Amino acid sequence: DLLYYMAVSHVHLQEYPEARSYLDRWKKTGERRATMLYYRGLCDIGEAKYESALSELRACEGAGPDRQDMGNVLFYTGVCLKELGRYEEAIPVLEQAVELDPGESGVFNLLGFCFYKTARHARAVDCFERAIELDPRSGIDHANLAANLKELGRTEEAIASYRKALSLDPNIGFAWDNLQKLTGE
Repeated sequence: DLLYYMAVSHVHLQEYPEARSYLDRWKKTGERRATMLYYRGLCDIGEAKYESALSELRACEGAGPDRQDMGNVLFYTGVCLKELGRYEEAIPVLEQAVELDPGESGVFNLLGFCFYKTARHARAVDCFERAIELDPRSGIDHANLAANLKELGRTEEAIASYRKALSLDPNIGFAWDNLQKLTGE
């Protein structure tokens, strides 16, 4: 258990080489293989090694993580696919994550982003609306909702959503830019 807690602590501190050192020692024990692979994947994500992270997370999935952990495994698999520009491939993975954890706003945000990138704006709107239901104070979700509403030609709703986003987080640059384009302000 000491190796597990040391590895996890270093992951949370974003000290990935140190975490990997404990994970390598833990790997030799053969215990809780799925969990070890999951944290190796998180280290790779932290170091922007998305192909490697994807490999670790897929191996984790095959090693049979606990059902409650599978939602996180799928979410981070989706993160890797998104970062690699593989949006179509990310969508079904993230839909599985939603089924396992329908109360996680971050999954809806990521799924909405992938729908946006594949020009499925109505589906993206549904995702961002759900993310906002779960976390009404998320400026980025309001801004992402607005971007999709704009693409659907729902200009007045987009303007209102951009304004809401900026009232929550005035540092969202694309929201300022798009609001200005829509309103001339």
